[in-house]
Amino acid sequence: MRVDFDLRIHKFTKMDKNIMNNKVDTMRLLIMIILLLITYDATAQLQIKGHVKDIKAGPIMGANVYLKGTLVGTSTNIDGLFDFTIDISTEQTLVVRALGYEQKELAIHPEQTSIIMVILEPMKIAIDEVVITGNSYSYGENKALKRVDALDVVLQGGSQGDVLNAFQILPGVQKGGDDGKLYVRGGDTRETQIFINGMHVLSPYTTTANNIPSRSRYSPFLFKGMNMSLGAYSAEYGQALSSVLSMETKDITTNKLGLNISPLSVGGGGTVAWNNGSLSSNINYTNMSLYNTMIPDNYDWQKDYQSLAGEFELKTQLSPRTIHKLFVSYDNTTYQRGVEEPFSTNSLRNIDMDGSNYFINSVIESVSSKGTKLFLGTAYSHSDLRYKNARVAGDNYSRQGDELHLKAMLRKKVGRGYSIRLGAEAYLFDNQETYVDKSYIQTLDNQYSNTLSALFWDNKFRIVKSLYTSLAYRLEYTSSFNSYSHLPKVSLHWVASPLQLSATIGRYSQLPNYTIQNVVDQETALHYQLSATYDKRSFLFKLELYKKVYDGLSLKEGLNYTSNGYGYSQGIDLFLKGKIFRRKIDYTLAYGYNDAQRQEMEYPLMATPSYATRHNISGTAKYFISPLKIYIGASYAYTSGRTYHNPNRSGFMNASTAPIHNLDLNITALISPSIILYAYTTNVLGKEHVYGYDYAATPNNVGIYERRAIVNNRDRFFFVGLFFSLRKSAAYDVSTF
Repeated sequence: MRVDFDLRIHKFTKMDKNIMNNKVDTMRLLIMIILLLITYDATAQLQIKGHVKDIKAGPIMGANVYLKGTLVGTSTNIDGLFDFTIDISTEQTLVVRALGYEQKELAIHPEQTSIIMVILEPMKIAIDEVVITGNSYSYGENKALKRVDALDVVLQGGSQGDVLNAFQILPGVQKGGDDGKLYVRGGDTRETQIFINGMHVLSPYTTTANNIPSRSRYSPFLFKGMNMSLGAYSAEYGQALSSVLSMETKDITTNKLGLNISPLSVGGGGTVAWNNGSLSSNINYTNMSLYNTMIPDNYDWQKDYQSLAGEFELKTQLSPRTIHKLFVSYDNTTYQRGVEEPFSTNSLRNIDMDGSNYFINSVIESVSSKGTKLFLGTAYSHSDLRYKNARVAGDNYSRQGDELHLKAMLRKKVGRGYSIRLGAEAYLFDNQETYVDKSYIQTLDNQYSNTLSALFWDNKFRIVKSLYTSLAYRLEYTSSFNSYSHLPKVSLHWVASPLQLSATIGRYSQLPNYTIQNVVDQETALHYQLSATYDKRSFLFKLELYKKVYDGLSLKEGLNYTSNGYGYSQGIDLFLKGKIFRRKIDYTLAYGYNDAQRQEMEYPLMATPSYATRHNISGTAKYFISPLKIYIGASYAYTSGRTYHNPNRSGFMNASTAPIHNLDLNITALISPSIILYAYTTNVLGKEHVYGYDYAATPNNVGIYERRAIVNNRDRFFFVGLFFSLRKSAAYDVSTF
């Protein structure tokens, strides 16, 4: 029997429910902030306009431009232009920073009227600019195999304006079309963990019904950069067996006010900025009623899907060398859906779902006069899901989870040949899961609490010219197992631009599913990686070989679970990125081959999981029609068939679905400096994608187990939205943060 929710939970925790138990007051606060932004009248006296280029006269997008010692500023757009207003009475210093370039400072005066031209030079390589992440290296901080900003996400074909979709073009990422989540190099979705400002996010995906792809809970416009590491990542990040996605909210901002509207949703928000800080908020309401009326799907909606979500961020410059960020998000999702279980009689019921999610993130970053960097962070996550008629009519299921994440870290560079990063962190988990059947008898009351503590340090050395190494170590203690996990990592990197070669070995751990009892320790994965990268001008080619060896996986033996499961995942990834046709078309090409087998959970023997597809091919293209100010994006993805178990055949996981071909298109029209139209359609070819099959529990009268295909609720999805900027802080900037 297939239920409309996933009983597999990762790590949920529970804290004081009084922190955020009044949803109405929370949303009232956000609405008041929006009204404040609408009535706020900035007293700016000087408009700062300019153009940032490299030494070859090419525009630099995403450069930070701000007043020194403040948070007042903006980022350059796709043409390298910036435009913001300030209130100054004396000479000030303008700082221009961009990834991979030397920082530049310029003096500005109250009577400044000319357009500022800024030329940035490439950064000289020092040890802190060579960031070894196992799967790649780069210049500048926090750049991995794929680093994107909000514009990359929106303009990329197939992204659908979603952070998670934007990373599914990478080699090694196996597209989860039925749930939209990230599956990396033969790993389950829980093996990929997501961090905001260095702090863990417990529940990053929106709540949806079965076979409707989830999206990220967070708008790409909240972040200055989003970085994906596909393996052998920093020892700073724990509790991830396969991959890490790290996102950082913006530092520099200016006064903003924006609205968005579509057949699905309406929202708005803005920012009030001052010399030493800023206050930002955003509210979005989604309701599928109108869309489902115009374009019905295959589901019987008794109450259409709807959600209310809000974000809030307070940034404060505590001193010239210290910044504090407080980020809060909230969302509530509800729906009622009529469901009739296949292969059974009298199984019609209306699943009634009500889910809420909170996330609070507070970090302080400071740099001493001698260059020592201090990071202090606290994050609290809360998830509350409640289902009526979950398995049968009249039952009730609920799960509440909480997580508290604490982190402290120091970073120091010594000369140009050595840097060290060391820190400590703790996770406090608590979860409660209950199920009451239709006779009002409680058949499940599962409570779980755990504390995980960790120390980590990472040393980077320059051995000789062009040769670097990293020696890292992470030590974890788990209270529920009363055990220690020793997690070393070694990397060797040869850098001779434009060619780089690297080799990495690292061990990683993750707590098992909290619902599993009798396991004795954490699950582990040993990563081996070899990579070669050629990166010159706008052309990037990457080849990577990898192998992961799993141990201590949860395995059901008899009536109990043990830690005797094991497995492996190995393969090759190719990635190509560049420009063609007189540099007018940006493209990416990716291929990933994966061979994965496991014996875990209810698997009686080694087998390939359904989510670990063998061949994965993707390609994207983006073209800008300059006279019309229109971006056209396209993406194509091929995924080989998924394995599944057919009880009508001998063996286990003995069949495979048909391959999946998917073509997506999107258009971004810059209607005016203050209005952007964004539209996309998925699955242009209209093919039905089959992700597996549900089988009857017993054979029919001729001895055959009947089946039903697992497909999406609709073959194709259309979206058209308008985004308005109500303050002219920068052309074509519709973000509210």
